[in-house]
Amino acid sequence: MKKITLIALILFSVTVLASCKKDEPKIDPVYELNTDLTDGLSLQANYEDREFISNGVGEVELVKCTDGDTATFRSGSNSFAVRFLGIDTPESTYRFDAWGKAASNYTCDKLTNANEIVLESDGDRMDGNERYLAWVWYDGRLLNLELVEQAYSSSKASITGKYESYLYQAELYAQKTKKRVWGETDPDFDYSVDGVQITIEELVKNADDYYQRKVVVEGLITAMISGDVYIQNGEYGVFLYTGYEEMYLRVGDYVRIEALTATYFPDKETGQLQLSNYRARNVKTISRDNEVTPVLKTISEIDNVNLGSLLQINDLTVKSVNFSEDSNRFTVHFEDASGNTIALRNESQNIDIDAAKALFTVDNVLNIKGPLALYYQNYQLMLGSLESVEIAD
Repeated sequence: MKKITLIALILFSVTVLASCKKDEPKIDPVYELNTDLTDGLSLQANYEDREFISNGVGEVELVKCTDGDTATFRSGSNSFAVRFLGIDTPESTYRFDAWGKAASNYTCDKLTNANEIVLESDGDRMDGNERYLAWVWYDGRLLNLELVEQAYSSSKASITGKYESYLYQAELYAQKTKKRVWGETDPDFDYSVDGVQITIEELVKNADDYYQRKVVVEGLITAMISGDVYIQNGEYGVFLYTGYEEMYLRVGDYVRIEALTATYFPDKETGQLQLSNYRARNVKTISRDNEVTPVLKTISEIDNVNLGSLLQINDLTVKSVNFSEDSNRFTVHFEDASGNTIALRNESQNIDIDAAKALFTVDNVLNIKGPLALYYQNYQLMLGSLESVEIAD
């Protein structure tokens, strides 16, 4: 009898323990972001005394950051845009996506503070936008891979790519963390659909209040420079970066545009206010063929609130001209009667370069009309066409 009772107690205890274990909550494993793969990888290619464009590998200098997966570098006398191989970070220039600005900031921070940057080619040398393709090494670390490990980008590596297996492993792990592009809410991204309606004056005077927020603006298209647009209401204007989006705008259109993102180029500290995230479907044309009248200013009257506005400055004397050797781009440096200086920049390939050289000769006195921009913290007018320039009386 005692033996039977003992066996019954043992069976009861096992059943209770099994039931308790069954009722315990399941604890999911915790995955944290790391850079283990990047830490363990090193560049094997010899880049000493080699040049990226000629040899496919070489040390370069950073010229400027563009976004999370694009930057401009210099090798010798050549400056060129580079699209990073194997990755595709969210957009942060002509279009704004969640985590796009954060990815851009991460990339720019690493490149700006790097002691050494090396580019390594792999397969096709250039993409369809005439940008070089490269693996980007900074201080011995593969930035392309690090961006995937840190969940700022998905992997887009070719199956034949040199570091494809590393990117694949990095993406598989990063997905498990559910961080950043894999499911986390971007605290700095405006998820609203249309944006807040404001005047351009309000935007210009209180730009920091609307930084990275979506806005709705109305205004007159005053200039189109190399496909991009300047929109103005009264004396206040702003640059509209349209990127690769189809554009149905023309000078003289009065429009309302929704879901634009207020940002700065190239950065908030040194750059100029601009509107990005342009979509043709978000444009309502209110009227066409309106008269476009520039705001008359002298150089000494110009201020940051005039950036993006169509200005006219009269009686400027040409002091020097710098023409590009391989394109129609050029910069003209002017001085007014008080010794104040300003530049005029042409980016258009449609300018008659011979006519421009005849017009912009040293000591010619001209009246100039163009939208005001900022270049390395210096003011410059942007040239839309030679019709914007006239010889002063």
